[in-house]
Amino acid sequence: MLVQRISRDDPERAFIVVRADEAGVDRGWTVSWKADGTRNGIDVLQTDAVADIALICGIAHTDIANGDYGLAQCYGYDDDVIVLKSATALARGNPLIFSSLKSCWAESSASAPNGESIHAQIAAMSTLATSTGAATDRLPCFLRFM
Repeated sequence: MLVQRISRDDPERAFIVVRADEAGVDRGWTVSWKADGTRNGIDVLQTDAVADIALICGIAHTDIANGDYGLAQCYGYDDDVIVLKSATALARGNPLIFSSLKSCWAESSASAPNGESIHAQIAAMSTLATSTGAATDRLPCFLRFM
């Protein structure tokens, strides 16, 4: 785990070293542990299924090619998280939930499907403008996966 030194000029962040398994991971997308008991226990997959939600460990800090090592951010401010835009504006400070439908984060609601709610682990840091349809965008968020 990489934790930065205390600084008044830079927000606190923590990273973990991970290895992309089976397919590469793109920057800004959510990653989950691949808990299959093989290799060294740091293998991750780009999260895209309901079964992976309980194993979410962070957001890919850079693109990670298949079989390569890279960093996933697990705590602090990240300005590059993939978030689903909906027909309504996403307000600053709202908690987000993981949506396996689009493999990214979306605004939390009482009607979250399949109990996919992971409240207080990720929150929007800025307002996301309305969109005419569902699409993904990069948004600053505060992460807490520890």
